[in-house]
Amino acid sequence: MLKQLLLATTVCITLSACNDSSSSNSEPSESLTELNFSSLTNVSSIARIDGSNDNEGTHLIGFDSNGSTIGDISNVNVDKFTPVSNGGFIVEVTENHRSHYQYQNLSDSVEQHDPINHTYRKPVWYYVQTSTSDDGTIQAGEYFLISDNKDLPEFIGENSKGLLVFSNGETFNTSSYTRGHFYNNLKLNTKSIIDAISKLTDENSNESIIEVLEQLIENKTLEKAKHIIQISGDTLLSTSTNLGDVLIETNKGAPASFSNEICNSDKLTVAQQITCKTVVIPAINSGVVSGLLGIDNKIKNLSNVNQILTVHNSELTLLNTGLLNSDAELDESLAGGWDGEIALNPRNQDDAQTLALSRSFNGNDCDDGNKQCLYSISETESETGPLTNKVKTLTSDFVINANTGFETGSEAGQIEGGQQNYLWVNDHYIVIKESTQISIIKREDNSISTILAGTEIDTINLTDDSQLYITATDSSGQTAAYIYDIASGAGLDTPITNEKLHAFKALIK
Repeated sequence: MLKQLLLATTVCITLSACNDSSSSNSEPSESLTELNFSSLTNVSSIARIDGSNDNEGTHLIGFDSNGSTIGDISNVNVDKFTPVSNGGFIVEVTENHRSHYQYQNLSDSVEQHDPINHTYRKPVWYYVQTSTSDDGTIQAGEYFLISDNKDLPEFIGENSKGLLVFSNGETFNTSSYTRGHFYNNLKLNTKSIIDAISKLTDENSNESIIEVLEQLIENKTLEKAKHIIQISGDTLLSTSTNLGDVLIETNKGAPASFSNEICNSDKLTVAQQITCKTVVIPAINSGVVSGLLGIDNKIKNLSNVNQILTVHNSELTLLNTGLLNSDAELDESLAGGWDGEIALNPRNQDDAQTLALSRSFNGNDCDDGNKQCLYSISETESETGPLTNKVKTLTSDFVINANTGFETGSEAGQIEGGQQNYLWVNDHYIVIKESTQISIIKREDNSISTILAGTEIDTINLTDDSQLYITATDSSGQTAAYIYDIASGAGLDTPITNEKLHAFKALIK
């Protein structure tokens, strides 16, 4: 019993989940509905909708493969909803409610625990499992608390390891069902490094750099990754209190890469600057201490970065400020970036493309400055110099004729909730949401067709089986939703108009 009590207390501290901090002692607690997610049997898509009046709030409802409404998925109001790659989904629940959620401690990712009951009178994030039964139907499973912070973070995106990343650096692992902080021991504290180096007398100091770094860890002078701004593939852009904007590239699993800028400090003598450049930085970058620090990443101190493009089968990363090479050097000749969205179709790795919507890219310009063209981005390699050094760079080709542009109305870096807004790709089609129509490009021959011309398009979502989920507003201001089968051309004659759909997302991948 004592062990169980101690465990419950530990969990309460870890999850901030054993008291209702938002309710006053002077007012009686209202009776709240316990949150539950209905069975998803026969559900092929989920939408978040507005009720007919302000009192009804927003709900998750399910649709079958024909677009017919099945009913509410959640019995309380939700605000934001995004499916993730394993078939589950995350929701922000905004209505006051009781919850009966699962949890895992960070330290025991294997051991399972009984669910926790708690009352929430503030918005919180949940992850909801789904599973496929023997007859192929989808079932809603257990749900897990992701975040209940006072200042609730935004969902930024999902990386290749199944980590759901939030704007404050919190993560949730969809494999182990644990939540925690992204890179607990991320070394970004320039001041701590400089202060430690300044204590070294010379290169032959008896105090090794590893001992210095160990001491930094013990003194808790390491800064955690936080304030995540954007995610593209496995590349994160976050901010650091000490360094400002920092690019954290994790898709290659490379050692940390600090530049010699850290060593150019007036706090260091000339000898210490030499020690810094010849001993400290190489020790960090070599990976010798990466196990200690938990760093297997490339880190770059960058300013004014607001767009990231990771390229398929490449060690290069394109930023709006230039091209970042694998050695963390920035080639500013490619500065300027792009002004739309990027997409990668990773299902067929042999034929995967990195695509970008932009008014210009790498010297190629759309003929119409008010429209965006579609570019295919790839890495090229050339030999240069007397020793035939190999130089890697990026090239871009128009997927279709440069004279064909798309009126998307998109703005730089606009990716909301980890989802694309304008550009969607699968193995067979490229779909672009324009302001008043949808353009569909057949990848086999790059032929273009359009649907819903003259209609204001709100949201789209393309699935692997080429079902296109659409929400739109007609000329009279009425909202409509469609499930359009691109291959057969069926679905535009049966709009769903019973309620206003805020977003229409496919659940089944």
